[in-house]
Amino acid sequence: MESSKRWDWYREHTPAARESVYLNAGWSGPMTDVVSGAMHAYLDAELMAGPTRRDHFDKRVAMREAYRENAAKVLGAPVDGVTITSNTTDGLNVVLSGLPLNEGDRVLSTTIEHPSGTVPLYWTRERAATEVEWLKLTAEDSNAAIVDRFASRIDRRTRLVLLSHISFATGQLLPLREIAEVAHRAGAQVLVDGAQTAGHLPLDMEAMGADFYAIPMHKWMCGPSGLGALYIRPELIPMVQPQRTSGRGAESWDYEGGFVPAHADIKKFETGTLSTVSVAGANAAIEQYLESGPEAVFNRVIELTRHAETRFAKIPGFELASPAREEARTGLFAFRLDGIDALLAAPQLQRNHRIVCRSVRTENAIRLSLHVYNNEADIEAAAAAVEALLRDGLEESPDAGPAD
Repeated sequence: MESSKRWDWYREHTPAARESVYLNAGWSGPMTDVVSGAMHAYLDAELMAGPTRRDHFDKRVAMREAYRENAAKVLGAPVDGVTITSNTTDGLNVVLSGLPLNEGDRVLSTTIEHPSGTVPLYWTRERAATEVEWLKLTAEDSNAAIVDRFASRIDRRTRLVLLSHISFATGQLLPLREIAEVAHRAGAQVLVDGAQTAGHLPLDMEAMGADFYAIPMHKWMCGPSGLGALYIRPELIPMVQPQRTSGRGAESWDYEGGFVPAHADIKKFETGTLSTVSVAGANAAIEQYLESGPEAVFNRVIELTRHAETRFAKIPGFELASPAREEARTGLFAFRLDGIDALLAAPQLQRNHRIVCRSVRTENAIRLSLHVYNNEADIEAAAAAVEALLRDGLEESPDAGPAD
């Protein structure tokens, strides 16, 4: 299917994109009816079979492993390096709580991280007495300047670098491969918050140099909530100790003290029973994404972002908060309006104009997420809504938008 028809297909099969101008995949993406249908089909099958009838149970196990394989394809990673998680934050916590970090070890992060990366890092500092430094980054920084800044602060005591591949606030795409090269030369490992990448742009763990990389299914992949995946470079799996585990964490055990840990098995991080209905939906979401082609998806998203930059630049008082450089541009389009509180403006756009977006408190910015079910008409509708807001003014409302 040629690309233009594929994007029309997404719009036709994404009901939420027709009910409103849905520009918020960076928070949580809307499902297609194919994804919803896969989930309903699984529930119908379990309704008739029951969860543990042998044939149905075997199907559940197969679906779980198919999800691992699908997530590995999205990550561009070997399947034996992919563990199933509940979301990005879960994956970050697996690594931060499981690495042997000690007093005096340094962790380097950035000032563009989501709280779901920063707060677990603070708890790591509390637990292990590590030193933590946050490198100041802005959307205006060039890739070369960013790499130089990392190089100036990474030393032989730096054990870990934690960074977002894409800033949730501005959509800035960081030069991961070059940062990883600097970190590895100093003996440090790299943990990546990939909350904004899966379903958004092509990934390749080896080429990008990531040691650990956490993703969700509910954002740009437009799958169900409650599922994610974590890549761990296979040779590093024994180093990371599970802080919660299950029977999958043992090669053998008995009630007389005999225990052989499954040190090298990626499944040692997995606990209990998954929501298989969510697995069914995630598999369908990944399959439609891979069928569309990650490169084609990213190209379309960038095309929409460029269109938004041109259209919104005509609005008086508009200031781009996202990077305009090609090397750092993504489908997250953040902007400020002169004299306007974004925390009040974003919910007003939804109330009055059905523009589903969010605010970013740290930037006083409104953030639009432009995905393949969107089109140029959505961008025009959003721009017209912003112009109406500027004309009519802000309303007093108790709804101040989402917390960061």
